[in-house]
Amino acid sequence: MEKEKGSLIFQLGPREIQKMKEIPLLVKEGKFPDNKSEIFRRGFHAVRELVEVNERPLLKLLFDRLQFGIKNPANKDNAEYLIALSSVIYATLIAKRGVLGAESFETIPHTCRYLRLIGENKDLNESDVSKTLSDLASTMNTMFLKDTNFMGSNRTMHLTSR
Repeated sequence: MEKEKGSLIFQLGPREIQKMKEIPLLVKEGKFPDNKSEIFRRGFHAVRELVEVNERPLLKLLFDRLQFGIKNPANKDNAEYLIALSSVIYATLIAKRGVLGAESFETIPHTCRYLRLIGENKDLNESDVSKTLSDLASTMNTMFLKDTNFMGSNRTMHLTSR
């Protein structure tokens, strides 16, 4: 049986060039394989799966975790849930809409990663965490859960604080 092989040539934009520059560090940290073809293959398969994901239930889960964090700002484990959920949603939106189409959501996972730093900073207290989570929940509710055009749905999912 003969193997089919193919190759691709494509142009990279400034964002992709920046991401390519990060590869050696990610390889060194053990997060990426030391093979650009394998990275592309994994990315291709990941995108193929992510375009099938309905992000709306994930958005609701993220909103619920934000609400939990507002009420329980001392819970250090919550940041990991927030980071994981927001990163998967962001990746899903990138897969479906491209980097520019997902750009409005980009601040959500970045802010969630920032919560790790808040937990490590002794100068910040629980009210700082609660305020950050409250602002994030409000942003999500306004920009992503209410906006039927953003999510491509005919129904509005409006969530309020509990």
